[in-house]
Amino acid sequence: MRTINLITEDSYELYEICKENGWTDCEYEDFDVLAFFEGDPDMIHINGQVGYFWYHIKTDTIFYYFDEWGSRVGSILRDFYKKRLNKERWEFDAPWEYFDTHNCIAYRGGSGYVYSLFPLRIAS
Repeated sequence: MRTINLITEDSYELYEICKENGWTDCEYEDFDVLAFFEGDPDMIHINGQVGYFWYHIKTDTIFYYFDEWGSRVGSILRDFYKKRLNKERWEFDAPWEYFDTHNCIAYRGGSGYVYSLFPLRIAS
């Protein structure tokens, strides 16, 4: 499983996926990565910073947009998806405000309207 931080790494692969699936009709030079995450994206919250992510099954790649922590976020998301894809899950019932105040992932799997919150146990 690969991870690509769209802030520090080339976003051309995501652009190509968007073009293939009809999600964008612009040229690469005009492609706005953040526009891809408009709406209700999956999100990660770490130490007051919020980032967005998306998993592409065909290329086994997690694309994420996170300004800080570099590859650390990539490894956190890889671990999360390995557990999700292996159907290791836990029930966690918390109000949405929990996302704003704790290190966690708000996940809806790219579809639907309901997020599941998954707490992160990382060093602050």
